[in-house]
Amino acid sequence: MSKLKVVIKFDSTEERNNFIVNLLKIDTLLNQDNLKRKEREKILEGFNNFIKMIEQPRKGNPYYKPYNTFYYGYVGNIGYQPKPWTQAGVFLNGIRSIYMVYQYKYIKGIWLCIEFRNNNIGKEKYYWILDNMPKEKLGENIPLPNKIKCRKRLARVLEVINGYNPERYADELFSILLDVKEKMPSAYTKRYIYLWEDLALIFNSMDRFDKCLECYENLASLIPNSSDPYLNMGVFLSNRGLIKEVIECYKKGLAGYTFLFILRKMKNEEAVLHHSLLLFIDY
Repeated sequence: MSKLKVVIKFDSTEERNNFIVNLLKIDTLLNQDNLKRKEREKILEGFNNFIKMIEQPRKGNPYYKPYNTFYYGYVGNIGYQPKPWTQAGVFLNGIRSIYMVYQYKYIKGIWLCIEFRNNNIGKEKYYWILDNMPKEKLGENIPLPNKIKCRKRLARVLEVINGYNPERYADELFSILLDVKEKMPSAYTKRYIYLWEDLALIFNSMDRFDKCLECYENLASLIPNSSDPYLNMGVFLSNRGLIKEVIECYKKGLAGYTFLFILRKMKNEEAVLHHSLLLFIDY
């Protein structure tokens, strides 16, 4: 059986508090005839203490799991009508758990999370919220930010690349990386940006050299201040004896760099030799 749970976004603490007043029927206490000032103050004091509790981290919030206090939903014969803001009062109001979070679906704000009991009172309140609360305030209707969606897609690509037989999904992975690059290039954090290089190596192992180069070109466009994509591309080209292409590739990657800087970047003699050849090229 699915949980009767809602997550609601409020624009202010005042809006949230007014909602809770109605939810727990505290308004009926405040609107009593002949309510004395001290009695009203006591009700508001109890409610304010309740608000402070649900604003606490979940471990310190006695309303996070009040159902643990009442075994099998049985409150027991307490001999009086509990105040609606007490643990027993909240539980008898059909609420299994209520707490605050200040970020949901990576969106910061004032979020109230409520799980209702699977009884008549709980169901009534749950469906009333679904029917009357503006849809755009309910968490289930609020989409993830595009950047987060894109990063989740990149995380999935990373998972596939590190999994079994990524070659099988190479074209699909390329399409995902390209789509994210076009829609949200800022989603390429340091963790994900070199997925292009990982995919280039996969295509190279499949002897799909054109796709390998495409991957490096996309990587280069994401880190325009780095020469690494062009240098690595040059190694692949030189391995295939494409000397003219190597030279053009190195020109792009090494534009503006000094020869000493180039030598410091090199990790093997073959690459040093290729870079040294550029000394004799008339730019």
